[in-house]
Parts: sequence; C-alpha cells; structure tokens
Amino acid sequence: MDGINSIKNNLRSSVFVCGFIFLFSINSAAQKIAVLVPEKNKQSQDFAERLETSLGEKFKILDTSMSETAFRSVKFENPFNLYKTEAKLIGAVIGCDYFLLVKSQTLRRASLSKPDYFESYAVIYVVSSRSGRLIFWKLASFEAG
Repeated sequence: MDGINSIKNNLRSSVFVCGFIFLFSINSAAQKIAVLVPEKNKQSQDFAERLETSLGEKFKILDTSMSETAFRSVKFENPFNLYKTEAKLIGAVIGCDYFLLVKSQTLRRASLSKPDYFESYAVIYVVSSRSGRLIFWKLASFEAG
C-alpha cells in the first residue's frame, strides 16, 4: 500500500503544479470556476476538493452541489469529449467563466513482462465557458509495484 500512497502523492503534486501554471496564465480577477467530477468515485472527489481548496485562494469557486446539478441538467454523450456548443451551454447553465472536469483513479495492472503493479492517474480538463474550447488539459500518471 506504500506504493499506492506514493504514486497518489506524486500524482497530486504534479497535477497541482500543472494546474497552477494554467491558472497563473489567465487573469484571475473575479474569475468564477466550477470544479466538476463527472465520474463519481472517492479518489476523484478527494482530488477535486483539494483542487478547490487551492484554487479558492485566487478564484471564486462556485458551490459544488449547485454546479453539479446544473452540469447534469445538460444532455451530452461523453463529459470528457464535449462539442463546443455543449461546453458553452454547460458554462452558461452553471454561470461560470471556466469549468474544470476532474478524473482520478488507481488501477491494478497485470503484465506478462513484469509483476502486477498499480497505476494511478489524474486528468484535469479546463474549458472556457465563453468559447466552449478546451484551453488546458493535463494527464499525470504513475506506477508502483
């Protein structure tokens, strides 16, 4: 289990660094951000909470439950592969400048060339509500035996 905790910590650190690089590149004055977890699992929700806490110092983070309810009211096929029109509609319904889609998971993997191992990953997608475009994304993944 130490391996899993180690990769989770590495994953959190690298995704936070990447997120901050993005966030410092935009004008943060009065920016409203919604952090969304489309696929509900404990690891993704914990990661989203930490992200909200760190972003809350510089941005206005919208209420999670209200944002989630508004997000779920829009019909779309895949939350991680939205059309621009769907993304703009989601942003308008939530009432945010940007929304972040967060996904994180730890999986047990098997391989013929090495013993079983664990892989953890986290993905952050940042979407502009105004344009509907994906303006930043980062995937961080780590393995441990």
